[in-house]
Amino acid sequence: MRPALFTPLRALFTPTRQRPALFGSPWHRERLRTNLWLVPTAVTLAGTLLFAVTVVVDRAAYDGRLSLADWVLSGTADVAWQILTTMAAAIITVVGLVFSITIVALTLASSQFGPRMLRTFIRDLGTQVTLGTFMATFFYTVLLTGNPAAFAWPPECPG
Repeated sequence: MRPALFTPLRALFTPTRQRPALFGSPWHRERLRTNLWLVPTAVTLAGTLLFAVTVVVDRAAYDGRLSLADWVLSGTADVAWQILTTMAAAIITVVGLVFSITIVALTLASSQFGPRMLRTFIRDLGTQVTLGTFMATFFYTVLLTGNPAAFAWPPECPG
């Protein structure tokens, strides 16, 4: 039997009412957690924000408001464009290959072990962050490649 002294202390730490859930019911939270595209979309939006910051820093360095180290300006705009297009092609190839092989392996495994395996794969945060990182890198390189101001002038750009 517990002493009566701890009963009032327990009442202080016991919630008197249920707190409202951040994303609604447990069903809504589960639906968000099993959505494969929520985290990759957030990471891609962060990559877009990084693109905007990079363009502002590049413009400030070009206008003379910001000085960059000498090793940052190491190549011409043509070299930077070639590197970006190569990166974009390589990233989209890796994403397509890795995830198509993974889905084939999961399809074969789920036929033997049950359909929950695919749901577990989709729910895994590591899978979502990896897909988001690949997508954000591809999106970032495509945005930079499609930015004509980055390659028209100055002849040297950060590389």
